[in-house]
Amino acid sequence: MALFAREADRMQRDGLDQWQSGIYPLTEHIEADIRSGYGWGVASRGDVLAYLSIDDTPGPFYDAANLTWKTPREGTWVMHRLIVAEEARGMGLARKLIEFAVTQSPNGHLRADTDPKNTPMRALFERLGFRDAGLLTYHELNDLQCVTYERWVHSVVRRQMSQHVQVHPARFGWM
Repeated sequence: MALFAREADRMQRDGLDQWQSGIYPLTEHIEADIRSGYGWGVASRGDVLAYLSIDDTPGPFYDAANLTWKTPREGTWVMHRLIVAEEARGMGLARKLIEFAVTQSPNGHLRADTDPKNTPMRALFERLGFRDAGLLTYHELNDLQCVTYERWVHSVVRRQMSQHVQVHPARFGWM
């Protein structure tokens, strides 16, 4: 969990509100990811370099009327808690985790959200073919607003990507 705490602190220093230290993400979120099989990561010599949770059920907040989804709700997976350790940035690990998530989603569709001021994440989403689907408000997180994104990938592309990604299920000992 130290990786998540460091990233939450960095985001706060950078003026990003999405990861609120002590509020989100909590240890319980990560443990639930791992228990359910939704937590995936990249590790080297016992150190977690990157982590992503992919969930097969979009939460009810993704049903807000102002969001302009083009992908169907059923079969579309949602990405949460994408994190790359500072020392591993620039290695393409976030891209690899997102490409892996595409291979796991039954229909190839993905949804995600991020802080409107998180320009590196927004740029990554756009480079990887995601489209902006509108602004989402998390009322349970002090009315935090996030930009939502979605991506559709053709099945042939999904098979090609899955051959090049080395991602493993997260384990409790990692955190």
